[in-house]
Amino acid sequence: MVPPVLRGTEYLYLLALGYGSGVPGPLVFVLLTAVIGHHRDAVFRPGCGVPPPAWIARAMLGWDGRMLFIACGGALGWLPFAYGVLAGYLVVLLIAEATGSWLATPVTTLADVPRNERGGADASTG
Repeated sequence: MVPPVLRGTEYLYLLALGYGSGVPGPLVFVLLTAVIGHHRDAVFRPGCGVPPPAWIARAMLGWDGRMLFIACGGALGWLPFAYGVLAGYLVVLLIAEATGSWLATPVTTLADVPRNERGGADASTG
């Protein structure tokens, strides 16, 4: 139960602090979308047999690093700027890592797909 509670706490923290401090709604939305995209990637990619690289977990700052960055931005009075910088940073990281993963994935050609006597790819012969 710890990971869902930590994720929910991070989402509520970013949402409440952003809306309560007057950060533009679209900026809060983009930051939350980037964080949720990272969490989704970290959970579902290992299930597909392709774990995310170790550097991406460190580069995404962790939940505590992201919350601390936003808290420091709020303490300095730069909360909208902090939301924008963090959102941009996370989006660029996600896009760069996803693009690198997609380009590194081998492509299967039609000649590589096994066929049966009926001619269909992996069709049942029973």
